[in-house]
Amino acid sequence: MQTEETQSWVLRLSRDEAKDCLAHLLGLAGQLDSAMDAIVRRNLPRLRDSVHLQEASCGRLTALRHGSRRGAALIPYAETPEAASALVDSELAAEIRSATESLLLLSERYAALLKHSGETLRLLSGLYRNYCAFSPSGSGAQANLQASLKTWSCEV
Repeated sequence: MQTEETQSWVLRLSRDEAKDCLAHLLGLAGQLDSAMDAIVRRNLPRLRDSVHLQEASCGRLTALRHGSRRGAALIPYAETPEAASALVDSELAAEIRSATESLLLLSERYAALLKHSGETLRLLSGLYRNYCAFSPSGSGAQANLQASLKTWSCEV
């Protein structure tokens, strides 16, 4: 989501839709923070909840974006006072732009953390495969390791 692209459709929203958009952008930013914290703290239930809320916010933002096309047809040039008052004012548009820019930065951090987590999982998987290849089968240590890694990998 690029800020210029966002601004083009945001300006076609009604004031109420723009406020809703801003609330979802801020909520999504909070959920990205929460998800990153959950990953760092290894709190899987909190991560799942955060991802669910992220999906809901993204769904609402998508609905607003697609709905803004219909709004553009209804208020093409804001020729009437009622239509002008229904448009997004510059202060609200600036808040949305700022929230979008913050969200883009958080998204980059979130992507980097997820990439790092994926690389860590690949390394652990390789370590596990190598350990299993060189350990005597049926040993107690291997059975314990297999059980703990299977449980751990299922959670991830």
